[in-house]
Amino acid sequence: MTAEGWLSVTRVKTGAWLVFALAFLCGIYLVWHGGWPIVLIGLASLAAGWAYTGGPKPIAYGPLGESFVFVFFGLVAVGGSYYLQTLSLTPIALLAAALVGLHAAAVITVNNYRDLDGDARNGKNTLAVKLGRTATKRIYAAEILAPYLLLPILALLSSHTDWRLALPLLSLPLGLKLIRRFYREAPGPVFNQILAATAGLQLAYALLLALSFIF
Repeated sequence: MTAEGWLSVTRVKTGAWLVFALAFLCGIYLVWHGGWPIVLIGLASLAAGWAYTGGPKPIAYGPLGESFVFVFFGLVAVGGSYYLQTLSLTPIALLAAALVGLHAAAVITVNNYRDLDGDARNGKNTLAVKLGRTATKRIYAAEILAPYLLLPILALLSSHTDWRLALPLLSLPLGLKLIRRFYREAPGPVFNQILAATAGLQLAYALLLALSFIF
C-alpha cells in the first residue's frame, strides 16, 4: 500500500472512531431519557455497525445484508426514535418503520446487483450472488413497491383512511421509473446513479410519510 493509500485508510478509521465516540456521548442522554431499552438498542447498533463490514464473517459479504439494513435502518431507527419520543411502541410505528426499511434494503440490493460479478469472484456470497440477476431484479421491484402496497394497512391501523396517508404515493412515479431502469440497464457504472436515486426515493417517501402523520 502506498503512503497516500495508508493515509486515506487511517483517516477513514479515525473518522469512524470519532463518529462512534460522538454517538456514545449522545447516547448517554438518550439512555437517561429512554431507559434500558435504549441501552439494548445502542449496544446492538454498535455491534451491528462493527459486524457489517468487520469481524471474521462480515454481514455485508453474505446473504443477510438486505435483512440487516431493513432491521437497523427501518425497525430499529424509526421504532427506536418513536419510542424515545413517546416511551411506547405501537403497531403503527413498527409498520411505518418497516415501510422505510424496505426502501433502505433496496439501496443495498442495487449495490449488490452492481457488484455481483466481482463479489462472486472474490467469494462474497451476497443475496444477489446467491440468487442471480433475474431473482435480484424481482427482489428490488418488491422492495420498491411494497411500501406503497402496504399503505392501506397503515391507514386502517391509524384510523385515517382519507387523503393524508396517500401522500407517499406522490413518490411512486420515481419508484416505477427506477424499477424500469433496474430491469433495462446493463450492469455497470450506471447503477451508481440508480443507487443514489434509490436513496433519494427513500428520503422522499419517508418525508411524505412523516408529513402525512403531521397533517
